[in-house]
Parts: sequence; structure tokens; C-alpha cells
Amino acid sequence: MISLGALIHLGLALKAWMLRAAARLRRRAATTDRPPPPRYPRVEPTFEDLDLYPGFASPPQDLDEPPFEPAVAPSAPAPRRTRAPTRAPQPRVNTRYETPPLALLAEPKKQPSGVKLPQEALEHNARLLEGVLEDFSVSGHAL
Repeated sequence: MISLGALIHLGLALKAWMLRAAARLRRRAATTDRPPPPRYPRVEPTFEDLDLYPGFASPPQDLDEPPFEPAVAPSAPAPRRTRAPTRAPQPRVNTRYETPPLALLAEPKKQPSGVKLPQEALEHNARLLEGVLEDFSVSGHAL
């Protein structure tokens, strides 16, 4: 059994095919009306023949006048920047700052007694932390 959607799809597909075929036939008919391209070789113009035409003749040059010189001398090219200059450290503004006491920090969570991280994993995490600190221009060392 054929569904209604399949019949509609078939009808629209046939309509589109017929419209494309008709457009192809119209294009073919339009191209036959044009004359064929010439069979002689193409000749490119040359600059030697320009003085024969007054519209293209070069302007007469006065031999009494000096040649044109620009009013501004050409400047030297700008030097290439290779790296951004490093900034000098800023002076300390507040020297009376006191670090907060360690008692403000929370106690670490108790690890279950059976879980222990290997030393290599701890060192790897410390190197990763130092790399992140360097990315933010913070000098630090993980113990």
C-alpha cells in the first residue's frame, strides 16, 4: 500500500525534474542564437603604438625644469619589535601589611587510613601547581 506522503513526494519530484529539463532546453536554445567565436588568433595591444594616438600620447617634458622631488624625504623603516619589553617591578605601596595567622585556615579533611597517595603523584601535582603559578607570574614553590 502506498501512503499519501509518498505520492505527494513523487509528484513534487516529477515536477522539479520537468522544470529543470525545461530550463536546460531553454538554455540550449539561447546558446544556438549566438554566433560562433572567431577563428583568428587574438592580438594583444603593445605599448609601442601608443604614441600614434593623441589621447594616449605621453605629456611633453620640459627639459628646463628639474625632475620632481618629493617634499618629504622617505623615512627609514620602523625597527621590528621582537618581544615585549619586560616591566620593572612596582615599588611596594603598603609595607605595613601583615599576613593573616595560620589559625584562620580550616583543618584538612581526614583521609581514610587505608588511602595513601604515592610520592610520584604528589610530586607531579606539585610541578603542575608551580607551572600554573608561573603562568600567572607568581613565584612559588610547592613543598
